[in-house]
Amino acid sequence: MRKQKLIRSQDSGIMLWKGRNDRYNKKFGTKETSQVRVAKPTIEEYKGIWFPHSTRKYSFITWLATKNRLATGDRTQKWKRNANVSCVFCQYPKGNIEHLFVFMPYTFKIWEELMKCQMSASGQVLGSLERGS
Repeated sequence: MRKQKLIRSQDSGIMLWKGRNDRYNKKFGTKETSQVRVAKPTIEEYKGIWFPHSTRKYSFITWLATKNRLATGDRTQKWKRNANVSCVFCQYPKGNIEHLFVFMPYTFKIWEELMKCQMSASGQVLGSLERGS
């Protein structure tokens, strides 16, 4: 990784910035800083979180959840040793992200109902295909 340098020109005493391909410029340009930054690949699944008409609050919480950055009991205990790590909704002794989104009784019921709806919708589609409608 190359870094930009500020050097003094030998000829005129003017300060110059070293840019790409060892070119020296009188002005600093942000386009030149791309050689300092390491570009990370674009992750496609974020298009499902940060889409144009999304509710930003929900997108942010979903983004935190995908990065495992929600303040769940197990993470809070890392910051503060004597923190209460039980689930604030159901008082399960060890609250973590899996408990919050899958195993908590309320969440489990939501998943159960969603699966029932999904299965009945799949059955209706399959039935209509079998009947030729």
